[in-house]
Amino acid sequence: PTGYSVLPDFFWCWDELTCQRILKYQPSGNSCHRPILGGNLWLANWIIGEGYPLNKQHKTFLSRLSSFDRVILFSVSDPENEPLPRVLIDAIDKSPKRWLWLIRLHPQMKNQRREIELTLKKYVDHKVNIGEATEISLFPLLRYTNYHLTSSSSVGFEALMFKIPTVILHPLGKIMYEPLINTGTFIYIPDDANRLIKTIKEQTDMKPTDVTIEVEPTIAL
Repeated sequence: PTGYSVLPDFFWCWDELTCQRILKYQPSGNSCHRPILGGNLWLANWIIGEGYPLNKQHKTFLSRLSSFDRVILFSVSDPENEPLPRVLIDAIDKSPKRWLWLIRLHPQMKNQRREIELTLKKYVDHKVNIGEATEISLFPLLRYTNYHLTSSSSVGFEALMFKIPTVILHPLGKIMYEPLINTGTFIYIPDDANRLIKTIKEQTDMKPTDVTIEVEPTIAL
């Protein structure tokens, strides 16, 4: 009844799903280690305004994104097993010239950055960006993004808060997010670049700076 000394009294959760997962494994009537649906306040600040100051280089980069017809963010989630799915590379190759693909590397991929750049060498500088996409904080980057892709990254949840659609590209992600795929919250496209491009076209009819999102940051106890 008094809980465990090695666990916190409360868990601050960003979303209802996380709260429910914690409650699922707690005994009935338990009053310890309770989840609090507090949301992510930094994320909320970026949804409704400027969350925190950015340096001049990053602000300049973000301001240029509105010149592209589509800005697609790919969050690398598995540094060891196929960091760049074949369907992603094929989609980049077949996509319109005015689409920009932001490849955001996993924090553990510093030693693989050169390898990734070589893989995408023919697209870097005109269709693909890796540097700023990896260096800029995630939330301001999402604010200027039209669409999100990943193999299995949880960035899909942050994208949801910005009302940005997410496509899962890998079977592991299908297993992890099957309930969300079944409800249509996420889309699963593992091997069809043409379908991926068509899906992005159909679901994004506004440029990044045209998107208006009305969200009030709230804390529910």
